[in-house]
Amino acid sequence: MAGSAPSASPRREVSASPRVISDALELSPSPRPSDITELALLQAELLVSAAELVAPGGRLVYSVCTITEAESVDHATPDGFEVDTTPPPVGQWRPFEQGWRVLPQDADTDAMVLIRYRRTS
Repeated sequence: MAGSAPSASPRREVSASPRVISDALELSPSPRPSDITELALLQAELLVSAAELVAPGGRLVYSVCTITEAESVDHATPDGFEVDTTPPPVGQWRPFEQGWRVLPQDADTDAMVLIRYRRTS
């Protein structure tokens, strides 16, 4: 999945926003491998759709409650965006590929991955 992003689907005209959050929640506390594949495809579509809403120079935050790479860091950076590698200002985040991750033992919570992007074009 790395390196290939789904194509954008046709949609109605919407105003671009300077900030967009895509919170792609995990649907099962103990997913099967086939669930992860299906969720990763859906989450990639959510990321592309959210990216379409970001104004030039704006920010996109992709957040997902998962520990898997397929559902988080394996997604391609959306076209026209760069990754913002600045550490999150709050929380017990660990560097994780191009993003940040919290593990359950770090904060007595579900695993989470956060990737922040900035639109360059």
